[in-house]
Amino acid sequence: MSIEKLNLLGIFNRNQLSKGDLRFWWCKQSNQIILSDISKQLKKERLIVIKNIYDELKEYDLQTLKNYFPKIKNQNKKRETFLQSQRRKLSVQTKNKSIPKSKTFREELNDYLDKLEEDPFIRFFDG
Repeated sequence: MSIEKLNLLGIFNRNQLSKGDLRFWWCKQSNQIILSDISKQLKKERLIVIKNIYDELKEYDLQTLKNYFPKIKNQNKKRETFLQSQRRKLSVQTKNKSIPKSKTFREELNDYLDKLEEDPFIRFFDG
């Protein structure tokens, strides 16, 4: 038995086996093949392949099949630790910098109008 056979049934992680049993995934993969835009001959060949895989794998209990997938808890923990360290670095960097106060709409509008008054093109049409 190999993880590639599980993948051919559309099972790529251990959590999928918690959502449905092997028959569910075999039926789903069969329907996808039937509805695909490939030749009848190719459909027939693929259906035979996944039926043979299903027949082989149904001899195992779900827990045994789940154990074929690598445990990813450590990978997720390492990722979370990395993200936390990056967040800390970012907070230290931004803590030392003052964040400028944003202008109100009225202040932005007044600045814009002041710039318009200084624009020579606008003054030309003003008189």
